[in-house]
Amino acid sequence: MISLKMLSYSALILVFIHVIYCQLPSHKDCPQVDPQQNFDIKKWSGSWYLVEAYQTKFLKDAKCVHHTFSINPDGSVAIELKEIDSETEKSSTLKGSAKVIGDNDDGALSINIFNRSFHGVLNVIDTDYQTYSLNSLCKKDKSKKNLTQTMVWIEARKPQLPDDLKQKLYKVMEQFGFKTGLLMKINQKDCS
Repeated sequence: MISLKMLSYSALILVFIHVIYCQLPSHKDCPQVDPQQNFDIKKWSGSWYLVEAYQTKFLKDAKCVHHTFSINPDGSVAIELKEIDSETEKSSTLKGSAKVIGDNDDGALSINIFNRSFHGVLNVIDTDYQTYSLNSLCKKDKSKKNLTQTMVWIEARKPQLPDDLKQKLYKVMEQFGFKTGLLMKINQKDCS
């Protein structure tokens, strides 16, 4: 027969695993993040593969996650997010828009994802435009008792990113208080 003590330990282990592997909403303020200065939206636009990210309900079973940012004639940015559900192998596409906010030379964009009624500010924290982009998004949801959801992710122009470059980006993340242990790797294999 299972003892109460054993059940308590099991419950504690499950909570610990959940905290490690999931980004939980909190009542804390959004972390202070300085977007990249001298940001060039034209160089940054194009196709990006999601390499690692904080786990969210949207990424739970996702693989082959790919983002495309295109500049519209009016200067706004069209967003297309594609992914494949790893369980059903069904692909899905989300569309949205973005525009640079604040100073035109920093990497802060106001985004709107249409299919999910999602609005927020995307901060491009660090990018070299040709290889990687480290991004964050924080949203305070007033409808849910002011819970704050913070997301951070690493994108690359190719499906994989060298480990030494990931280590560099982890250090940048830590400078802003992001927990690198909460990142999950995104499967970019068998993405035909």
